[in-house]
Amino acid sequence: MLPRLISNFWPQLILLPWLPKVLGLQAVSQCTLPKIFKILIETAERNNVELDIELGTADNLGKEKFEIILANINRNILISDIPTYVSVLENGGKLLLSGLCFFDVDDILEVCMEQNLKLEKKIQREEWVSLLLSK
Repeated sequence: MLPRLISNFWPQLILLPWLPKVLGLQAVSQCTLPKIFKILIETAERNNVELDIELGTADNLGKEKFEIILANINRNILISDIPTYVSVLENGGKLLLSGLCFFDVDDILEVCMEQNLKLEKKIQREEWVSLLLSK
């Protein structure tokens, strides 16, 4: 079975056309905006990439397990969704949070630690931060 990737950030999936093939990933995207949802489907078809694309939120994830979850969304939604991400993240799985404002990181990390996630790496460029966490 291929590793499973979930993303809630549409540009990551638009840039993914070569990743599933190169890295052997099964990619799944969740999108809350109908216009972006349509772009994702068209991009996947145009690049002959098989993506599972759903219109919805983290609540749509169900019980299926994922090895990698990418999330690039605002602080409040992340804080709300992290427990859901953890519930569907496989043991040893990776959660990549990106596009975070530096002043939101402590609050987000607090929720991650409450969920028993381990901080693997933190990268900051100017005011933007990415966090790599593992379960």
